[in-house]
Amino acid sequence: MPEDSGALVERMWLDESSWVDVSRGWLDDADEVYVSLLSGMPWKTSSVFRYDRSIEEPRLGSYWRPGNPTPHPAIIESHRTLQRRYKVRFDGCGMAYYRNERDSVAFHRDPRHSAAR
Repeated sequence: MPEDSGALVERMWLDESSWVDVSRGWLDDADEVYVSLLSGMPWKTSSVFRYDRSIEEPRLGSYWRPGNPTPHPAIIESHRTLQRRYKVRFDGCGMAYYRNERDSVAFHRDPRHSAAR
């Protein structure tokens, strides 16, 4: 959501302390960014511990950190814009690739990050 894109941000409240911001149409050339990320990222599977054993996640993942080569300039711009918008410092950008209808993610809750105030 580059700040000069003119895209509107719609906040959808999930409960009294949780929300999702939706901004449609802010990424120019989304198909080109997708192809670049698909071919330029080191995608891999990982394991997660569920109940009594480790299982392979049914998706691929990758991660970009500032200072590392970027797979596409849109990642850096998005990273900076999100940090400014939410006044939070992020270590990087995690990505998930769902290859087909069999890939998924189980219901989960990500740890909360405290925003700088």
